[in-house]
Amino acid sequence: MLDLFVAGSIFAPCGVGFVRASLAVPQLVARWGNKVIVAGATLFASRLASSLSPTLTRQL
Repeated sequence: MLDLFVAGSIFAPCGVGFVRASLAVPQLVARWGNKVIVAGATLFASRLASSLSPTLTRQL
């Protein structure tokens, strides 16, 4: 189980990334099209998995 500090240190950067991305998406979509959304979701999922993997393997 994650303690509060570890959980916050994993998910706080995700929140900052969401805010920054939501401000930039209209300009990025206008420039590169809807592929930007798929690329952003893929990047987010891979970064989240890499952030969680050390924590999950330590708990096992």
